[in-house]
Amino acid sequence: MDCWEPPWRISRNPNEKMQRARAGLFLFLFCAPVWAQWQLVDPSKDLPASAASIRNTNGYALRIYRDEQGLVHLRFLLRSGFDSLAACPTFQVASEPAEYQSYDGSSCTTGDHWVEFLLGRIEGSELHSPALHRLLNGNNVAFRYALKDHGYGETAFDLTGSKRAVTRILGRSITVTPD
Repeated sequence: MDCWEPPWRISRNPNEKMQRARAGLFLFLFCAPVWAQWQLVDPSKDLPASAASIRNTNGYALRIYRDEQGLVHLRFLLRSGFDSLAACPTFQVASEPAEYQSYDGSSCTTGDHWVEFLLGRIEGSELHSPALHRLLNGNNVAFRYALKDHGYGETAFDLTGSKRAVTRILGRSITVTPD
């Protein structure tokens, strides 16, 4: 006596479930890094130049761009729904010293929901910037900040792939040095 089986339950291969599980795991592991990957973004009304950008899973964004004068900027954007920053945040790559000002000793520049640091100036084919060198060669960067409503926060970004994206923004002929 033959019983009817729905097509999705028929298994022609006894190892088919294992093969499907492996394929699903492979796709998950292969695609997961794409969710928080560095990418290039075009200029907009809020951003004067193309930038290397990443958005973390908490909704914060980080952008690195080069302006027409050869200055390299780091812009940290708060996630939507937050008040303005009370002061310049600090950012720290791994166990390196925390940064809290621009390369020239000046304070950060702030907007409604963002803050920006100058990382350095390109001179010839070189950019001397310890902070950018750490961002390009580190594993992650943490930002710590105070809000005007007296709250505090911290968020982090994965730096995997930052070197490739930032190199495209700066130009392949530019060498970033830590000193």
